Amino acid sequence: MEPAFVLGWAGAFTSTVLGIPQLVRLLRTKDARGLSVFFWQLKLTGDLIWGFHGALIGQMNMLVPNVFSCVVTLMVLWALHKEHHRPFPALVVPGLALAVVMVAIDLCFGTFWFGVATSVLPVIGHGGQSIDLIRSPKVSGISPMFLIAFNVNQVFWICWAILILDAGSLITGISTGVMVAFNLIWWLLRKLGLPALSHFPSDPEGDLADGSPAGHLNANDESVTVEPVICGAGGGDAAG
Repeated sequence: MEPAFVLGWAGAFTSTVLGIPQLVRLLRTKDARGLSVFFWQLKLTGDLIWGFHGALIGQMNMLVPNVFSCVVTLMVLWALHKEHHRPFPALVVPGLALAVVMVAIDLCFGTFWFGVATSVLPVIGHGGQSIDLIRSPKVSGISPMFLIAFNVNQVFWICWAILILDAGSLITGISTGVMVAFNLIWWLLRKLGLPALSHFPSDPEGDLADGSPAGHLNANDESVTVEPVICGAGGGDAAG
């Protein structure tokens, strides 16, 4: 059995299941704190375009997992739609539109330029998650298993892309790998007590006692004001 075959299907398996821990955590806890909606919108784009690219280059280990991953991503977006009270089409349509553009690049310009174009997506998408990790008062909504699985997944895909000499997959794998490694490291730092780099205060539970957003007046007590300050050590999330 060739190494490329083993690595390809290892990458396929981890791609298929990596979103499940986050979906389960979101459905179980109803806690979306620290979770980037923007990231999951771009993940939908990634699932669609890499599924198509796999079909285009005849790699079933790329096509099959991205089909399943797309289903999981849509379920996460549905759960986020419920938690944030945002219209579901508004969460899905941007990812679909961007996927059409990327597929057109793949068809018209080939795998190299497709790889260059798609390498921007993980930087932007995971960058959005990075910003939420850095600024959110709490990161309890993020599944650590999801972050770990994403890192393992990228190691598999980078090694596989090297063996089959697919430039598009290698470029995107490396750029994604850097971003997911950063997110895992920063999540660990937040759990160890690193404070949020935010311009708005929060109480120890991440919300004001009456549920009103930080930095706003309590409708029942107009005498109370909250001034923007830099978060101190209490803004970190050291809880399990």
